[in-house]
Order: sequence, then C-alpha cells, then structure tokens
Amino acid sequence: MGLDIDTSGLRRAGELVHAAGEVLHQQLDADAPPCGDDEVSKALMDNLNAWQRWLVAHLKAGAQQAFSAAAGIHNAAGGFDTHDAAAAAAYGGAGGHAPVATPAAAHSGPGAAGAAPTGPPANSPVPDISGRDGEKLALALHSGAGPAPALAKAAQWEGVAAQAVTAHTALTGARTQLLASGHAALSAPLVTRLDRAIGWTQQVATHASALANGYSTAAGAHTTATTAVGHPTVWRTTKTNLAEARADPFGAPRAQAYQAQLTGMQHTARVTLTGYTTTGTAASTPPSTLPPGPG
Repeated sequence: MGLDIDTSGLRRAGELVHAAGEVLHQQLDADAPPCGDDEVSKALMDNLNAWQRWLVAHLKAGAQQAFSAAAGIHNAAGGFDTHDAAAAAAYGGAGGHAPVATPAAAHSGPGAAGAAPTGPPANSPVPDISGRDGEKLALALHSGAGPAPALAKAAQWEGVAAQAVTAHTALTGARTQLLASGHAALSAPLVTRLDRAIGWTQQVATHASALANGYSTAAGAHTTATTAVGHPTVWRTTKTNLAEARADPFGAPRAQAYQAQLTGMQHTARVTLTGYTTTGTAASTPPSTLPPGPG
C-alpha cells in the first residue's frame, strides 16, 4: 500500500531549509582595522574581529548543516515517491505520487565547512591608558584608520542580523510544510533538528546585531575620544606657549594661565580615555556563546 505523504509539501520544506542555508552562508572574513593607533582602539578592534571570525565560522557550519538537512528531506521525498510507485505497480494501478526530479540546486551547497567553534570567541582585556600624556594620546587617536571601516562592518552585520531573521522565517515555514506533509510522524528527529535550527537562528540574529552594535560603538567612541582629547597641534601649541611664558621674566601670569589650560586638557584626556576603555570593554564582549548549530 502507498504512504499518505505529500511529497510536494516535503520538497517545499526542503527548499525552505536550503534557502535558509543560502542566507546563512556569509563571506565576511576580512578584519576591520583599528580606528586609532592607540592601545584601546587596537584591543577593541582585535576583540571585535575575533568575535566576527568566530561568528562567521558558526554561520558557515550552520549553513552546511542546513544544506545537508535539505538534501535529506529531498532524498526522503524521492524515497516516498519510489515506494508509492512500486506499491501502485504491485496492485496494477497508476496511483501514488509520480516521481519528481529534484533540481541539483535544491540539494547542493558550497563546499564542506569546518566544525563550529566550541566555547566563546577570544576576548582580551582592553587596557587603561588614561594616564598617558595627552599629546601622545592625541597623536595615537588621530593616526589610525578612523571610524569609517568600523561603520562599514556595522552595516554589514546589521544585514546579517536581518538575514538570520529571514533564515528563521524559512526554517519555521519548513517545519510547517513538514508537519502538513504527513512525514513528521515518521521522522521526529528531523522535526527536532528544525526546532533546534529555529532557535539557533534567533541566537545568530542576536549575536549579529550585537556585533554590529559593537563595531558602531567602537566608531562612535573613537570619534568622541578624538574630539575630547583634541588635536596634537593644540597640545604642542599650548606646551610651547607655556615654555615661552616661563622663560619670560614677566610671564608668570601667562604661564599660570597656560598651565591651568594644560592641566584641564590633561584631566579631560584622562577622563575620556577611562570612558573609552569602559565603553570598549562592553562593546567588544559577546552576549553569550552559541550552540553547535542546527545539525
């Protein structure tokens, strides 16, 4: 006897799982350069880039698992068609499902990806350099790549977060199709895998959004620090004016004013860099680890 399985619905489920894999297969491996040449900017971007590499590895592994699951669903549909055709022939009828050729694109994906990383991404402490001379801080802050590369990365990862939501929708649709096809009762493990994948894509979206925020925050914090600390030229000019006033026998009032100005600038630099360190630490800390993936 034939099986009461809607293989067209089963194939639609496979297509949706494959679509989720296509969405998840990202090519975002390039690191972003630090906004500044200071140690805070470098450590902050090192952490964000390590997080990015870790998340891309998770995405690639998850995408490959989705492709494998899609292939399994299509193979199951083909098996049911073959079974029904054989049963119909045995009873001398033409019932059952007509075999449907599965397009190669429906069950193939990119080459095999490596295993998903275990544990959280590498994360190093962001140093406190607030006690450094303000002019040296200003030089370092103005010497990096600036905020543009970090902002570009933020935009990319906002896109990935949106795509993870799209993958989540596709997987949810696949689950609905699977249940409607009548196959779910015969393949509880597949439903379990889909449920796990649906939850996993939600967490991927959370991570991608947090990473986008991290890159964006890095850019904004660097801009804030650079503006508050000031340009190296201002520091050099103030120090020169102070030295000239001290060398002038009648320059004591001016020397006092320049010294007060320099002290205030140094205080602002110290407070600003302390805030930069605190902000950088928070921005480059992932929300949590991820499970191995939907497989």
